[in-house]
Amino acid sequence: MNLDKPHSWVLPADENNATISVAGFGEVTIERGGNGLHVRVFDLIDDQPLGAVEVRYEAAYPAYERAVSTAIIGLQPQEVDSAFIMQQYEKQHTPAEAMCHWYQQRPLNITRLIPLAGTFVDYLTGDNDFTPPFIPLQEEHRKALMLTQADFFLAPGGRVVSYGYQDNRPVLMPARTSLHNRLVADNSRKLDKLDKAGQRSDNREEKE
Repeated sequence: MNLDKPHSWVLPADENNATISVAGFGEVTIERGGNGLHVRVFDLIDDQPLGAVEVRYEAAYPAYERAVSTAIIGLQPQEVDSAFIMQQYEKQHTPAEAMCHWYQQRPLNITRLIPLAGTFVDYLTGDNDFTPPFIPLQEEHRKALMLTQADFFLAPGGRVVSYGYQDNRPVLMPARTSLHNRLVADNSRKLDKLDKAGQRSDNREEKE
């Protein structure tokens, strides 16, 4: 059995329904209901489902809470308000969207970003050097980062970030793991000195 391309997505008519066609088997439908997700499996012949399961929203919340907290703390260690996470969950926002909303309301303290050695010319390889979500940044903060003459920074939570634009709006862009690792390794002496001086006590390694 060839599993290289076992299914194809059928784009949902709305964001509450989706269908996956499984080659040589049938279809899997996913519907968002009032209490959770309804998943049904159909074969190629019968309209009656071969199986069905309901996943209630409460079952997914613990993982969602961890994902949002990890994303937020990855930029800056802090207490994450559980009421905020629940609000984002009830609004059906993804963890990435929740992270952006958090920093829209509580902007990252850019004075705690550590400038790193290395330029875009030397380190960027293409369009996949940074990973969403991109964090909204005030224009005055983008200009302040430019004045440091650094292209990359280490955030207090341990993520390597840079700055740029998305949809003509300034954003902070987390580096992908490969770029993150290269920059941290190449700046290891500087970071070790800051560690010994106690100036990087809350900056910890954090990957995507």
